[in-house]
Amino acid sequence: MVKIPFRFTAKEALSELISIGVGTAAAISGLSPEGALAIGSVAAGVAKGFNFSQKTTKDSLSAVLKQAILNSVKTPNQKLSKEQIKAIEYILATDFKDEGDACVSTEAQLKEKLRSVFEALDSPDSDVDTLVNNALAYALDTIQNDQNLTAYVSSIDIRKIHTLVLKTISQNDVTHAMLRSLDEKVDQLVLEKPVENILDKAPKYKELINDINELQADLSDLSLPQERKESKIKRLSEKVQQKVQLEKDVTALYEQITRVPINTERGRLTREYFEAGQFEKAYDTLNQEVIDKEVKALKEQRASFEKRLEDTNDQLADLAREYALKACLSLTLIDNPQRFEDAETLFDKAIETSRVPDVLTGYALYLYSQNQFNSAEPLFAEALVIRRKLVKTNPNAYLPSLATTLDNLAGLHNKTNKHKKAEDEYTEALVIRRKLVETSPDAYLLDLALTLNNLAELHGKTNKYEEAEKEYTEALDICRSLGLF
Repeated sequence: MVKIPFRFTAKEALSELISIGVGTAAAISGLSPEGALAIGSVAAGVAKGFNFSQKTTKDSLSAVLKQAILNSVKTPNQKLSKEQIKAIEYILATDFKDEGDACVSTEAQLKEKLRSVFEALDSPDSDVDTLVNNALAYALDTIQNDQNLTAYVSSIDIRKIHTLVLKTISQNDVTHAMLRSLDEKVDQLVLEKPVENILDKAPKYKELINDINELQADLSDLSLPQERKESKIKRLSEKVQQKVQLEKDVTALYEQITRVPINTERGRLTREYFEAGQFEKAYDTLNQEVIDKEVKALKEQRASFEKRLEDTNDQLADLAREYALKACLSLTLIDNPQRFEDAETLFDKAIETSRVPDVLTGYALYLYSQNQFNSAEPLFAEALVIRRKLVKTNPNAYLPSLATTLDNLAGLHNKTNKHKKAEDEYTEALVIRRKLVETSPDAYLLDLALTLNNLAELHGKTNKYEEAEKEYTEALDICRSLGLF
């Protein structure tokens, strides 16, 4: 059977020990009042962190398995989404049971549970058996570490130590302050080997180690006056915290510097200094004044490039329009039996040159006229996407062409019996046309009548006769007002 006796992993548990001053406790020999205080604070922190009632839940085992799964699928080809992680948590939340002071399960049950998760993730590029075995090994190793740590923690005679601690705590307020300082949480414990090598070379880290060693040696002197002991205990606590914080910061920087690509000579030199433990040189190498100047120059260069690119795109669009115009003209050469093939060739050249919406629409209209609806539809749709974006930048300039594109695409969908899409597009075009008529009726009333007529035709085709009648009537009234009938 596999048992999870505590709700913390081994690393979290050891982090608790470090964070509440185990370094200070180990430095002081014997059970002097100061030694009792330091060791007692460790014991108290452990008792607090581990919850010695040993009341556990099946969530403990689920948490271990979840971490094992996440570790097993950390590859460049597979990243878990939030939904997949939620699915993992749901699968792991079932079937385990609590017995007394621990959550229990057989190894076979764990393996089956892990298999169900990996199969649910549906990873075609991964070997499920390998993933299951790797995750199971990680989980069992974590559980064993927790059990070993449990045995160690349980061996501490907390009551005996606390008797001495309470006597010391009652003596002065400085002890209270020191105890609070030692109880502050620290997130990091185990250093990766490369980080450890970097720190060993760092002058500041060596200085902290020397200071800690000297303070520990001083505190081992039982003849040291009480006032000086209290001062040194406080300084030792501060140095230990600085050491742990530096370890944490260097670890975080190491993770970043190995993850982020460095492509400049200055960046490479900075990394070399960092890996040599020369943090100040690494910092100074990244000269902010020089970087600011380079950024400014490159931004100006980019702005100039973007302006040239914009001008070039405009020229390409004009040339594409010439291709499209020539394509339309080729259709008038009725003595040329290849005029339709020539037109398509020219239209293809046009959209290869520039995919501006008017060129896309021109080609789509030609294909529509040749009943090539499947080829015309994506061109209309692409033009629609572009025009929606343009409307956001300048509604007054681009709303009319957006309405026209919607009309065109709706006409194609009506022709191909995609009536719902056609209705939605005609309706949107109609809303735009009404808005345009409010600001400029003379310019847009006829367009409004045409859209109403198109929508009425669709509604008649789909047996929505009442709606069709209203739309036909409104379109007729507009035409009469314009003197067309």
